Amino acid sequence: MSNTDNISQGIEKPLKSVPLIIGMQTFAFATSFVVTSLRNYGGFNYFEYNLLVQDVIAQSFGAVFMLPFIHIGISSIWKAKRNKFTRRNIFFGWAVGVGLLQLASLFILKGS
Repeated sequence: MSNTDNISQGIEKPLKSVPLIIGMQTFAFATSFVVTSLRNYGGFNYFEYNLLVQDVIAQSFGAVFMLPFIHIGISSIWKAKRNKFTRRNIFFGWAVGVGLLQLASLFILKGS
């Protein structure tokens, strides 16, 4: 089978699974929550300070979920990018990026 046969048959790339993406989003949210609470507030008792918990959740939610939605909105301008493959890749990529940056920030924070 030649390369042109594969193209004409429309072989699709496998999708990233939804549990994988949800797991990465959860990981990114958790690392963002912990690092934001440590960096901005020095760590605190989550049960005593409800308003601080709400603030940290809002900041973490924005970094993990709102930025991918903005990215999807911009990429949807092009018709070729309006598919589930692109959307899943965007969410996965942002989750990995935010999670890794927050972990790096946590180790830098502990080092200083």
